[in-house]
Amino acid sequence: MEEPCSRALDHAMSAMPETADRGSVRTIWYCLANLVLPDATRWIEPNFAPILLAADSKHVSPPVDSCVAAVGDLRKFETMFVEEVRDEDADAARLLQQAFKDNDVFTKIGIIVQQFSFSVGDFAGIVGSYISVAWIAANLAPVPGYESYRRMENVARLALGGSPVFQHATPAERRRAAAALLAQTFFIRSALIAAGASGNDTILKRVSDSAHANALRTLGLDLRESRELHDQIFAIAA
Repeated sequence: MEEPCSRALDHAMSAMPETADRGSVRTIWYCLANLVLPDATRWIEPNFAPILLAADSKHVSPPVDSCVAAVGDLRKFETMFVEEVRDEDADAARLLQQAFKDNDVFTKIGIIVQQFSFSVGDFAGIVGSYISVAWIAANLAPVPGYESYRRMENVARLALGGSPVFQHATPAERRRAAAALLAQTFFIRSALIAAGASGNDTILKRVSDSAHANALRTLGLDLRESRELHDQIFAIAA
């Protein structure tokens, strides 16, 4: 992790009232929006973003097997994620552990699955939902329509198909990667909702910046500069 989550926590807290609680649910989301889990990036290689940006968003490919049967099955990775993060940032690990303990993250991820109407058995749907949520947060943009989601899924399938690292990932590695990306998606979405409800424009801007940095560090995608994503996918009318 290039930027410690504890630093992002300090940024979030500096924009909040002095009475704010570092252990509050909102503050946890603000911090975790900055978190990149190691298993979310292990299967990403330098050419992933260029392949995705060059892909034909209208081309429909077969689903990409994530080896995940149900979201609830991914809870078993929570302890592993906390321990991996603890090696880099003890504060981030503490908040991640609290988030998993108090919020039943992988059950609530079902809300995202329903919103984007994708199957957790298709890794492209997981990647597409992550990019879509990060796009909304990074650009403080309206929620895109159904056609945009489907096009995002299409380009994710093509990019994954062109990734030798992902193609050689074992079923267990795919499940861990799926769990990590879904968790990051949930944290960004939760932080954005909390920041919007706070009425604090400074916090909202910092959450937006965290989502932008998160996508850069996870997938190598600059969600603010990519005209390809905007013109071919997110500018499509609902």
